[in-house]
Amino acid sequence: MNTNFQELNVCSVRRKTGFRQFVSSSPAKVNDKQLAKMKILVLFTTLICLATSAPSISNDTGLSNDIADFLEIVPVEKIKKIAVQHLHDDPEFQAAVQYIKGPEFGDLLAELILQPEVIALKNFLKDAGIDLDIYSAKLCSFLEGINIQTDYKERSLKKFIEEVRQIIPMAKLIEAYDNKMNTSPAFQEFYRKVTSEEAHQLISKVRALPVFKKIVAEFNVMGIDLDRIFSVAYSIFGWSDETIPPNA
Repeated sequence: MNTNFQELNVCSVRRKTGFRQFVSSSPAKVNDKQLAKMKILVLFTTLICLATSAPSISNDTGLSNDIADFLEIVPVEKIKKIAVQHLHDDPEFQAAVQYIKGPEFGDLLAELILQPEVIALKNFLKDAGIDLDIYSAKLCSFLEGINIQTDYKERSLKKFIEEVRQIIPMAKLIEAYDNKMNTSPAFQEFYRKVTSEEAHQLISKVRALPVFKKIVAEFNVMGIDLDRIFSVAYSIFGWSDETIPPNA
């Protein structure tokens, strides 16, 4: 959210316990590193909550129950109420939603999903247990139910994201994460895959796409610095942050 986060010391990060090291359940006590991690979690949980009211997992395994357990912790209805409230009284949020629903942003997304690098990443995640097509379809369904028309020019999601951050039960999410890492082979395997070097290569190639960079720039206009969020996530996973050409 256009915040200047401090650089993270990769050596101090243990991938298996990343949540515990970077998140505090008390907003009053968080530092820049912890706040950065919170924002990553908020973005993830917000999109998942708005995209689906129940977990839609491609593999009928224990992972579906694990994801369901996480979603039960997230206050979905409260997040929806916050979204509705901002749709009524936050002109910058209204303008952002109108843009996201509009043809310009739609054309960028349409171009993005046709890229071989994106298809490869989607297939990888589906094999890991997450079908992005299902989530994106349900998110589109949610957005289609919103009718916004505004002439307001400034677009921002900052106030909405910050309000959502305040109600995310971080301590419970950390506890659930630790529990899954200790008791669920399915979740352990999922985490191993999505934090692997193969995942790193696939994500980095998508980030290098010109159309993805355009989308990142648009989110930056709306107050969400995706490049900084990726940088923090890379540090947590122990990945280098070098750009990998799509054709590499």
